[in-house]
Amino acid sequence: NVAITITGDSASGNPYEQSAQYFKGITLHGLDNTVGIGLYFNTTIASGDCGSSHTYMQGLNISYFKKGVRFAEHSYLITFEGCDIWGCADGIYMDTQDIALNTLTDAGENIRFNNCCIFQNDYGIRLNNGATYFKFYATSFDGNNVLSVLLAAGEIHCLGCHFEANEQQVDVKS
Repeated sequence: NVAITITGDSASGNPYEQSAQYFKGITLHGLDNTVGIGLYFNTTIASGDCGSSHTYMQGLNISYFKKGVRFAEHSYLITFEGCDIWGCADGIYMDTQDIALNTLTDAGENIRFNNCCIFQNDYGIRLNNGATYFKFYATSFDGNNVLSVLLAAGEIHCLGCHFEANEQQVDVKS
């Protein structure tokens, strides 16, 4: 179950058929945090389109999904501004496969979160993809139940961020 899937668009006229879309003020509220994906960035080769990328998300409120935001094939150059992701099992998630178990080959480059709040999830961020490069600016990680960040592979850069909870906040696997 996916609330919204962002894909590329061959009719866009953009050189890599990327989305180049702007989304503002959308609320996605799931049933509970055991099923579904709130926002899924994925464009399969079979679709004939490329690039669930070059996308700007502003003021989104995503809650109560198993995966609040999941990144997959051709997801890159995506900006989140002033978004809240909360009450999910995994607030932000990226692995080495999409939901159909296809291996990702072009994903995770320069995904940015500015002035967002990632809170009251089990895991704020859970990444397991060596190609990921996520940046967080002035973002708050508040009261995530297990960890704010579980990084098994990839890179995360935080600048001016706030981590709040009583327990360990970041776990980096090598």
